Amino acid sequence: MVDERYGSDVLSPEFPGAQRGRRPTSQPTPAELGLVVEEVQTGWVGAIVRVEKSGGMHVVVLEDRRGRTRTFPLGPGFWVEGKPVEL
Repeated sequence: MVDERYGSDVLSPEFPGAQRGRRPTSQPTPAELGLVVEEVQTGWVGAIVRVEKSGGMHVVVLEDRRGRTRTFPLGPGFWVEGKPVEL
């Protein structure tokens, strides 16, 4: 007899350590000045210093702790405190 240490189905929800549920969905969040966010694709983290319209689209300007700024389009693709948000 083989010792089935992990059971027969390691992908089952009952398996210890298996992820429960679905991925969290982005929650709509106002782009408030001073809110610290992370842009997911680049990993850029900064506080919101400005929201403006540029080139026909709305963008958010983030300033990192060194005072450098980058501009990103508003919408999904940001995290606040490790949770996905849509600015």
